[in-house]
Parts: sequence; C-alpha cells; structure tokens
Amino acid sequence: MRAVFAYLFVAIACLSGIADAHSPSFEVNPKSMTILPVAFEIHSKPLGNGDFEFTVKASSRAYQIPTTYHAGLGIVKVTQNSEEHQPIRTLKTERQGDVVTSTFTVTKRELANPDLSFCFEWPAKIDSAVEFYARLKLFIAP
Repeated sequence: MRAVFAYLFVAIACLSGIADAHSPSFEVNPKSMTILPVAFEIHSKPLGNGDFEFTVKASSRAYQIPTTYHAGLGIVKVTQNSEEHQPIRTLKTERQGDVVTSTFTVTKRELANPDLSFCFEWPAKIDSAVEFYARLKLFIAP
C-alpha cells in the first residue's frame, strides 16, 4: 500500500510541478553518465520502420535505488530558471538485484521532438523526488 501512495505522489508531483521546485534533477547525457550518482547504460537499435528500440539500465552508485521508483517517457524542457515535465507514458521495468532495466520502442514521430526524454525518479521526501532524465536523441545509434 505504501508503494502505491509513493508512486501516486511521484506522478502527481511531476504533473503539478511540485517535484520541480524541491527536487534534485540530473540530466543523463553521454558525457555525464560516468559521474552521476546513479549509473546509466542507454542503447538504441533502429527498427525497419524508422522507429527505435531503447534499452536503459540504471544501477546504484552513490544513490541507492529504492524499491519504489517510476520510469516513463516525457517531454522535458529546461530553461535557465525552471524545468517543465510533460509525461507521455509510463514504461515497464524489470529489477534484478540493484539493476533496473527498461526496454521500449519510440516512434519516428516521437523522436522528432528533441526534448523527448526517458525519465527515472523516486520519492525522496514528502514534497520532493529524485529525478533523472535522458534526451533520447543523444543516444541514437549511428
């Protein structure tokens, strides 16, 4: 039951912008992947119709990934003074030990938006969440 409430909080916080005001937010990009408090591996594979299949693996480093977390696709727009998250859909994950894996397909149309991001987060305190986002265009295999 506690996990359900934690999940609902993260979803509501992202939709309402609460998490943005009080949350540590980390951008995952090819240069930052080795220095973030959570280790990420992101791979893409082109599909025959112009879509891409992505596999994202997140594992604990300085931050321990708790049992309650959320993975999804969204539009993340960052300006000098704010961050805006627009959720698109929740992604399924599998957890083996300390590694969380999500494999999903993104359409060619979705990838046309440079702000399309994989989002990974968990509640930290009553009014905040730890958030990571990776703009998927940066991880398209050549």
